[in-house]
Amino acid sequence: MNTVIFILILLYTTSFCFYFMSIIKGVTRISPWSYRFILAGSIIQVFVFSFKMLSEQYFPIITFFDIFFFYSLLLILLTVITHSFFEWEWFEMVMTFIAIIMLMGALLIGETSPQLSDSFISNLLFIHIILSIISYGAFSISAIFSLMYILQEYLLKRKIWHRFSKGLPSLESLDRNAYLSNLIGVPLLLLGLTFGSIWAGILFDWKIFVDAKVLTSFFILLMYGLFIFNRQKRRWMMKQLAIWNLMSFVMLIINFTISNLFVSFHRWF
Repeated sequence: MNTVIFILILLYTTSFCFYFMSIIKGVTRISPWSYRFILAGSIIQVFVFSFKMLSEQYFPIITFFDIFFFYSLLLILLTVITHSFFEWEWFEMVMTFIAIIMLMGALLIGETSPQLSDSFISNLLFIHIILSIISYGAFSISAIFSLMYILQEYLLKRKIWHRFSKGLPSLESLDRNAYLSNLIGVPLLLLGLTFGSIWAGILFDWKIFVDAKVLTSFFILLMYGLFIFNRQKRRWMMKQLAIWNLMSFVMLIINFTISNLFVSFHRWF
């Protein structure tokens, strides 16, 4: 499995470098190759994920290794789908970069990370993990759009014209896409936390609500809820929304690491 991940990292890293050269240096002739490497890697990754699921007869998202692998697969598939409708090289490059980081994390953790016992596995747990991971993917996309917004706004405000700025969508488009991504992520995270709370509450007598990661998850949900509320009511400027959205994503990343840094309920992973 480590060999497969190494090959995937190599393919996605090559794609990332090609995107970088295409955007910064304007070498447009290599842009199609960036997508071809991503497409090749996605086919390999889907095959490996499907083979593991069929051979082990469970949906492989239980261990940290499985989660990192599945999260990277989700980002790559979203990149492939997006490329079919749009040509946002910046978006595809950043999505590829995050997928590389996830695969590196899986490579460092290793496939031997212990799995849960059968008594812990239930439909509620499965739904909780699936919905949470997909919501993280939506928030990742939203953060990329907000980052692109801040970069585009900076260049326009200072009248800095560069060849790579032409590849960025309009400010209105970036703001709208970040908003729509959060509209997908927030309800998914809410449902994921609800199913996870019910499952853990039944097994652990509701003690999970003093867990640091759980409390932070609900706080992050509130932050994204405020983003949607203020975006809908037009109470904040678009740049304020972009900054708040990036702050929310940083909190999401911090929350993801809490189980490794503190005594957390989620350390049974």
